[in-house]
Amino acid sequence: MSYSLENERRKQDPAIEALIARIDGAYRSVRDEQSFYAEHLKRIERAGLIMVIDPEKAFEDLPKTAEKARIAVERGMEVIFVGGSTGKDEAGKVVSAVKATLESSQVTPLLIGFPGSSEQVVPGLDACLLLYLPQIFDVFRTDQRRRDYFAREYFRIIEKCSKLNLPLIPLKYILFSAGEPTSVEMVTGIKGINVCGDDHIERGSVRVTPWCQEGDLVFLELGSGAEPVNLGPIAETVYSLTKVMPIVSGGIKTPDNVRAITENLPFPLGLGTLGEEARSEDFGELLEGLSEAHSRNSAVS
Repeated sequence: MSYSLENERRKQDPAIEALIARIDGAYRSVRDEQSFYAEHLKRIERAGLIMVIDPEKAFEDLPKTAEKARIAVERGMEVIFVGGSTGKDEAGKVVSAVKATLESSQVTPLLIGFPGSSEQVVPGLDACLLLYLPQIFDVFRTDQRRRDYFAREYFRIIEKCSKLNLPLIPLKYILFSAGEPTSVEMVTGIKGINVCGDDHIERGSVRVTPWCQEGDLVFLELGSGAEPVNLGPIAETVYSLTKVMPIVSGGIKTPDNVRAITENLPFPLGLGTLGEEARSEDFGELLEGLSEAHSRNSAVS
């Protein structure tokens, strides 16, 4: 669907158009106050690898999750995201467990909320991402239940961060698909941009272009457990438009995956499923291999 056609469809329902305008306005208001999150943004851009902890899955074995966070930080990880599309009540306990484990660490990482709901905005975080999902607006037009829920949670997240005095970092979250539906697709109703096939780079770049403006931090999500697809060229398109390093996540399993994505620019990479599935005793060695691949490409870039 072309961007102009998408805009025309929005205009068919004034109430939905007004809601989208409110969401867009709130996002722009936060983005334009970059002085409040500029230092956090710099650390995210140069993070290299970012551990993404899903509270619901982490809660199944908190000590193991906290231990992996310790291992990651000891190996130089400076940013950890906590949040996910499912789970509500676990985030506070996960943040507390991770912070307790890291108390003796010589490096203090940024713990940043990555909330799928306002319940995941909890004390102990250093900042919180405000997720703006441009693809959700198609869902808004056809699914009132999801529209009401996601709009309500979006504004609740802003309000709760204000009450907790947490810096808000605006982030545009763009979902891709490379096979089986992901948990994000099932929860949100979003259909990810299909990146299967020889022309996936061109097709993906065309789709993301209208959503990316200068100053946007963008998260390119391939989905949990996805097969590797090199989103690096699409990330390069995003960077040329935003002048901010986008985060690439999903399907990153090997140093070769890292080298492919960061061949030309050292994008920060989100590690979710990989961290969940790896054994604690193997996690350090795994991270070292990925970090080395990223560092070598960063040096060349």
